[in-house]
Order: sequence, then C-alpha cells, then structure tokens
Amino acid sequence: MKYLPILILFGLLSFIPSESFAQERNQPFIKITRTPELSFPLNCTPTQDCWVINYVDIGPDDGDDIDHTCGPRTYDGHKGTDIAILDGMAIKIGVPVLAVKDGTVKRVRDGEPDKWASEDDLEEIKEMRKECGNAVLIDHGDGLETIYCHMRKGSITVKPRQKVKQGDKLGKVGLSGYTQFPHIHLGIIRDGKIIDPYTGLSHEAECGQKKQAWWKKDIGLTYQPLTLMATGLTNTVPELNNLLKDMAPPKSIPPNSEALLGWALLYGVQEDDQITLEIFDPNNRSFHRQDITQDSNRARQFYYTGRNLKEKPLSEGVYTIKTTVLRPATADKIEQKWSKTDNLLVIQP
Repeated sequence: MKYLPILILFGLLSFIPSESFAQERNQPFIKITRTPELSFPLNCTPTQDCWVINYVDIGPDDGDDIDHTCGPRTYDGHKGTDIAILDGMAIKIGVPVLAVKDGTVKRVRDGEPDKWASEDDLEEIKEMRKECGNAVLIDHGDGLETIYCHMRKGSITVKPRQKVKQGDKLGKVGLSGYTQFPHIHLGIIRDGKIIDPYTGLSHEAECGQKKQAWWKKDIGLTYQPLTLMATGLTNTVPELNNLLKDMAPPKSIPPNSEALLGWALLYGVQEDDQITLEIFDPNNRSFHRQDITQDSNRARQFYYTGRNLKEKPLSEGVYTIKTTVLRPATADKIEQKWSKTDNLLVIQP
C-alpha cells in the first residue's frame, strides 16, 4: 500500500452569493472573483527546512499519478499540497502552521494522537474516517475555503468563528491522522472544487495548463521535480524508520569505528535517474562511491552505502558525503541535476 496520506474533506459547505443585487435590476447575476494571493502555510523556508512532497492530483480517481506539470509527484486522488518538515525532532521543536489568507475559522478537530502508524493503525484511522487527523477549516468568503491536516495534538490555537489574518498561527505541524511522515496537507476549495495553487485551476483540468498561480510572488515557490531532502554519514547501518524520527547525524565518530556509511533520502525519483553516493576523505579523495540507475518511479526512495573498516582505522578529519541525482535529457526536457552534501568529523575521543 502507499504510505502517503489520504485526505477526507469533512463538512465542507460551498458559499452561495446573494443574487438580490442582480435581481433588482432584472439582470443575470455575474459572479466576479479575484485571484487570491496565498502566503506559505508554514513558518519555515521552502527547500531548506521544509519541502513540498506531493502536489494536487490532476484527473482525480483516474488511476494515474499526474501532477499539474504532467509529472508523477502526486498520487491518485490526492486533493492538496503536502509540505513536509525534516523529522520527528522538528515536531517536538514545533513548526507553526499559518493561515494562508484572512478568514473565519469554520471547524476545528483536535485530540487525535501523533504517532508513527503501523499498517493496522492506518486501517483503523481509515475506518474511523479521521484521515485528516487534527485539522483546521477556514472560510475566506467568496466561496473559498482552506483546510490544514495532520496538525500536532494539543497545538491548535484557534476556535470556530474566530477571525484570523493571513500569517496568523493556527497550530503546529504534527503526525496525526493517515500519515507516516510529519507534514501538513493544505487543501484549497473554491465553490466545492479542489484548486491547485500552482495553476489556479481545478484538479479536473488537464495537466500542463495554467491560469495564474495563487501563491504570493514574494514567496518564490516553484515546482520541484525532485526533492533531495537529506543526506548524511554514520558508523552504523542507517535505518529509515529511525532517521524519520531523528535525522541529526552523530557529532563525531572515533577512527576505530567498524564502518563508515553514507545515506540519502529522496522524494520524486524517476526511472533512469542516475544516482551517485560518494564519500570523500579529509584530503578530498574518494573513499567510497556507489552509482545507481533508478529502476522505477518512486514517491520516496532511501539509499545507503559505505565500507566495513575491519582493522584499518580511519584518518582523523572531516569526511564528506555527496549525493548527486542526474536526470537524463528526453525529447521534451533538458538534463537536470541535483546534489547535496553533509560532513562528519572523525576524531579520537
């Protein structure tokens, strides 16, 4: 099954504008709506300490995973934008969730636990229809509503009928509802239709089309074909479940460690991507390298590599892991490349 969250929109009511003004003049009613300018829903810096992981699915429930660019960075039936924070430690520190526009709080749900859900947990959450977890629903008028899912238990700071301004704190990012990684699901609804904020169009529109993005221009928010979220070094075999809870690398390791391994966590890899994990020693010489050809599209991919050291100790100094992803050119797209590095100090304690 997919690990990704499924959003159930609860109790959404479309705003119906008054037609009295038009009726008094015996003229057909024409509804004029302005393009909203939405602020970012988290107090973080996109691509640095938070990342857009999933986009709105275009052509809902058609069996295909297609985002607004006709790429695969979504999953079938996904009705919003998923913005992830790094790990469980970031949940504990607290990343504020912010209102994207002025409005009135319409509904709140709190009290759902934050947990690293098992398969049985997820099935139970679905049966209880609480996939959204702890959430806030805001009415912005003009038929526009936004919903914020998977918030941290007990963190919600607003109440129904409360007025909020753009940028006001609603609560904090959590791990509640149907999810297996810490993030906020932002759903945008106008007149009962799901809107993709990157295009200003309904999710029923065809991919590759765009009207006008709803994000404020000063955010600089753009589509990311791939997210190289994190990479690191360690002297023990890295496990993804543990890293999702705490990605902080060890501060240092001793020269007589049994192994030196590097790892990388990526979202949105595609078939034929060329992935390289290379470790460099303190003299910037290649210590270990692994080249991988991605065999299929994956929403999330985790790799690690390295060397057993046996009886030969490491040289003291700073070791570096560099992860590189090369996406070969196609008939309609140019070559793309991403890279990320991290360091680890080897020193005698």
